[in-house]
Amino acid sequence: MSKRKRTVVTGTTDDELLAALRKAREKSPELAQTIDLHLEVVSARSEIEAFAKSVAHISRLEELRVRATSAGFEISLIVNHASERIRYAFYDAEWELQRQFPHCTFDFHLIDRQGMDLSSLVGLDDETVNVPIAGADHAQ
Repeated sequence: MSKRKRTVVTGTTDDELLAALRKAREKSPELAQTIDLHLEVVSARSEIEAFAKSVAHISRLEELRVRATSAGFEISLIVNHASERIRYAFYDAEWELQRQFPHCTFDFHLIDRQGMDLSSLVGLDDETVNVPIAGADHAQ
């Protein structure tokens, strides 16, 4: 089994991050596809941040993960023991994001881990960006 090459890219602003991603793409052409997907996520930051802000207040939210795909963006909301009322609050936020940004395609996944270890349900791969959720009411 071969080891996967790992590249760490950082930036304090979107412009710095985009520049660092482009530089990493030039240095590591074998990572071009993965880096291109991260470029897509950074380029759509306003849409993703709007969604993160709209769901941050909803209780039980633990993580928001985004992955760019050839069809658009896959957004996974990780929750723990969410009630029907809480799930519908997330569904409403999803509809609002689609209404605000009709030019983007989003595929949503609401994953209720029901107390199970998250790593047994979902893997955080190189093509997934974990979006910080400021002010989220984590894992009550």
